[in-house]
Amino acid sequence: MTIAHFAAGKYADCAAWAHKTIEKDTEGLPGHLFLVAAMGAQGYVDAAAAARESVLHLRPEFSISCMT
Repeated sequence: MTIAHFAAGKYADCAAWAHKTIEKDTEGLPGHLFLVAAMGAQGYVDAAAAARESVLHLRPEFSISCMT
């Protein structure tokens, strides 16, 4: 659902589902990554930065270049 809402441009719904995903799997990267993206897409820079910090806490070596 998280991915579907993001793909549909429903970023607030994506963020809500990302939070649910994180609650179920606190150390899983996908929920955190979609939360960063959804917050950024909505212009919530501070929330996106906080979510990014969670990603880096989980995976300090993470870089966007890992995604390509």
